Amino acid sequence: MPATPARAAERQAWPQAAIRLFFAAEPESPAGILARVLSHRLVEALGQQVYVEHRPGEGGRIASDAVAAAAPDGLTWLAADDRHPLSALRAGLPFDLSKALQPVTQVAGRDGPLLVAHPTLPARSVGELAVLATQKGRTLELGVGGGDGDGDPAIALAAGLLRAALGPALLPRTSPAGEPALGELLAGRTLLGFVDAHDADAALRASKLRALAVAGPARLAAWPALPTLVESKVAGADVGRIDLAGWHGLWLPAGTPAGIGVRLQAEVALALKRPGMPERLAELGYRPVASTPEAFAAFIGSESARLRGLASRAGWPVR
Repeated sequence: MPATPARAAERQAWPQAAIRLFFAAEPESPAGILARVLSHRLVEALGQQVYVEHRPGEGGRIASDAVAAAAPDGLTWLAADDRHPLSALRAGLPFDLSKALQPVTQVAGRDGPLLVAHPTLPARSVGELAVLATQKGRTLELGVGGGDGDGDPAIALAAGLLRAALGPALLPRTSPAGEPALGELLAGRTLLGFVDAHDADAALRASKLRALAVAGPARLAAWPALPTLVESKVAGADVGRIDLAGWHGLWLPAGTPAGIGVRLQAEVALALKRPGMPERLAELGYRPVASTPEAFAAFIGSESARLRGLASRAGWPVR
């Protein structure tokens, strides 16, 4: 259907200046790369430059506060993923994306981390792992990522939940500063832990690690025989609710005209369908979603409550 004069004028009215996109993730992380790739596509669609600004710290609050304090004119955006609220929860900081920010769209989804073991650990399933954990005198070191808030909070939360489910025989091992959990597992310094499925793919295919289960709601297309933790029922242990599938979203300052959010969501949806974009997202471990502002707002409300519940079960200082 051809655009009406009113619709054409609306599209031309915004944006009339360059845009600033804030994010807290590390620039070379999948979330950081996704933010930049998407911004490049949106420059072409919107006809304005999108300047990406990395603002780490305080569990993502520095980035989100910068956007919340900006004018509601649609020229300041926040890109954030599930690690954003998880970092705040891990640090015991109050955090609520819905109070000062306006949801635009869930850009993409990401598979939950994998529970993996070093080949020297005599366990090929979560059930066998649970048996090991109940043996008298047995202790198993469980990688929990970096200390002092360093590392992936989703990995740390998954480890805390598994320890809460299987008991104190799982001893948390903190990775040295700058050392990823995957590196500790490959070196055999840790025999058990959670890792990003995309990052661990090569090591799993080379049999350098053994996958036990996926901490998400469904099996992975790349590993269809690998069960989820929900399927890995263990008597007396609540492992089924360890679901840490990830997401990546986009926000505007609260009070931004709704039409701007609708336009931005539509442009994101179109950008994700452009040639090469689904493949690029897959390389980063994502799948496109592009939900509406209303659907994303509902998702964030339920997801925030769910993550708080998981953090509380893991013993994090939830506020």
